Amino acid sequence: MKKLLLFDIDGTLLTAGSASNRFVGVINRVHGIDVVPSKDFAGYTDFLILASLLEDEGWSDDQIKAAMPKLIDELDKLHEETFIAKDIHLLPGVKELLDALREADCALGLITGNLETIAKRKLETEFGTIFQLVATVVILMLVVGILSRLR
Repeated sequence: MKKLLLFDIDGTLLTAGSASNRFVGVINRVHGIDVVPSKDFAGYTDFLILASLLEDEGWSDDQIKAAMPKLIDELDKLHEETFIAKDIHLLPGVKELLDALREADCALGLITGNLETIAKRKLETEFGTIFQLVATVVILMLVVGILSRLR
C-alpha cells in the first residue's frame, strides 16, 4: 500500500519572508483601515490572521464573517501581485528528503493554513508539481466536521 506523507509549508519545507504586510495591506485595500499587528501569527491560518486583525479593531464576528469572502479574494490577488519567487528558500535537507521519499514511492501532500492558491504559488517555485494533494486547514476542518456529524 502506498503511503501518503503530509507536510506543512512555511517553516517546514521553506521560508517565504514576512507575510504580515500582505494581511495589513489587504485590509487597507478593501476597508481603508490601517491595522497594526499586535502578535506573532506564526502557525495561524490565513483566515485566522485576517479575522484576528479585524477582531483587534473591534469588529464583531458577524462583521468579520461578512467581510471574509472579499478579503480572501483580495489576499490572493495581492499575493499574486507582490509574490517574488527569489524570496522562497528551501530549508536545509528538504530537497534530499523529498527526493528520497519519491524514490520510495511515497505520495506527498500538503496541509497548510495558506490559501490553496498561495500555497501552490510558493511550492511551484521550488517543487513544480510533485505534491499530489494540497489541502488547506480550513477544508480539512470542514471535512472533519461533516464526518463527525455522519457518525
